Amino acid sequence: MPTCPSPKPRAVALAAAALSIGSLGQGRAVPTYRDDVRPIFKEACFKCHNPDKKKADIDLTTYAGVIAGGSAGEIVRRGSPDGSILYQSMAHSGEAETMPPKRDPLPEPQLALVREWIAGGLPESSGAAEARPAGADLAVDADAANTRPEGPPPMPPELSPDAAPAVAHAHPVIALAASPWAPLVAASGHEAILLYHTETLEFLGALPFPERTPHVLRFSRDGKILLAAGGRGAHSGAVVLFEVETAERLAEFGADEIDAVLAADISADRRYVALGGSDKLLKIYEVASGELRHRIKKHTDWVTAVAFSPDGRSVASGDRNGGIHTWDPVSGSIVFTLADHKARVTDLAWRPDGTTLASAGEDGKLVLWEMEEGFPVRNSTPHRGGGDPDRRSVDPKADAPGVLSVDYSKEGAMVTAGRDGTVRLLRSDTNGEGALEDFEDMPTAAVFTHDGARLVVGDYLGNVRFYAVERNGGKAKAELLENLTTKVAGR
Repeated sequence: MPTCPSPKPRAVALAAAALSIGSLGQGRAVPTYRDDVRPIFKEACFKCHNPDKKKADIDLTTYAGVIAGGSAGEIVRRGSPDGSILYQSMAHSGEAETMPPKRDPLPEPQLALVREWIAGGLPESSGAAEARPAGADLAVDADAANTRPEGPPPMPPELSPDAAPAVAHAHPVIALAASPWAPLVAASGHEAILLYHTETLEFLGALPFPERTPHVLRFSRDGKILLAAGGRGAHSGAVVLFEVETAERLAEFGADEIDAVLAADISADRRYVALGGSDKLLKIYEVASGELRHRIKKHTDWVTAVAFSPDGRSVASGDRNGGIHTWDPVSGSIVFTLADHKARVTDLAWRPDGTTLASAGEDGKLVLWEMEEGFPVRNSTPHRGGGDPDRRSVDPKADAPGVLSVDYSKEGAMVTAGRDGTVRLLRSDTNGEGALEDFEDMPTAAVFTHDGARLVVGDYLGNVRFYAVERNGGKAKAELLENLTTKVAGR
């Protein structure tokens, strides 16, 4: 049988905890694939046996895949652990190829749990688990989602700052998002999402993100849902939807990911979630059922950016090789291939009217695409010649410092953060209005607040800075209001 990496301590703890309830002979419920065995497989085997990398044609990520077996036939025999190739491999017994090879068998608590599961008839899940919905019905009218919701703007309840684990050093702000209707901004922290009030400049608290690092934060078009995506590199990934007004986790997607999710977004009507990462796939899930609707193989490198159009009828995805494609999320069919970038696409943003898609790249380019026909109408290098040369991109494909993020205001103004250590304020035609250059370290992301009157910037040192934006004629000026850090927030 193909080899898999050795299990992690967390899997051992899960198995040990399960066994502590008692044995089958003492009346313990039979272990199930979903609740007991799958976590072991996820820790130890998914890297080698998943839908995209099925060694020996074995997929252990689903119950159906385990039952189906592989190229050599069945791998589990109901009621017979010793007659099951899967168990023989894990226990290093019989003639089956050992897993992992040339190393000790899996820990005894894990082996005992898998043995009980096979002996107990290979149940998929408990009745309670089967009754739990995989997703959540959050659908709204797409046109209504782009207008201000009735009543007070969606704001979180009182949150405990202790939801964010204390850290010795502030973590880089990898992800940043502003609510479209409320004075609220979300920033990535360590195993948490940090929320700030953009008018009072207060830290409001944190949402736990035990999946590890949030690489992506996105508010839904009506501001009522916050999407967080990320995970642990080379280990696991997930997309989580939070209800802003209650701070509750509503749904999760990508449970089979074996690497961190690098890009994700939710459609305007909240019917679909799209995600991408190091497997080079764009995956589109149906929110209500939690089912994977499309698994699109088109990108030639990691998927690094995903963004739904304002009307939700199109989703754009960019990759580490500079490729951009747009798709119909319902049919999964390709609409346009947008070829102009020569290095990683770092960010994608749609103009509020949906007519233009902005793409930012490590090649230093900011490209504006006309989305009626799918051709570039503007191609600029906003960070050329500015800022600190020591911070500029060293990508051999780049002819200017890389552009790390791009965001539109409701009025169509733009803001970019770049590897030259500056933040640039731009008009919609990409002509410069002003620049911010007073950063201790490289700014990683910049976004407009809901009313466009303020700017929020995150940087590599973990600072979250708030600026007031004033326009005088053709120029914009930003004044620093506050500088907070992810280390001290709420402490």
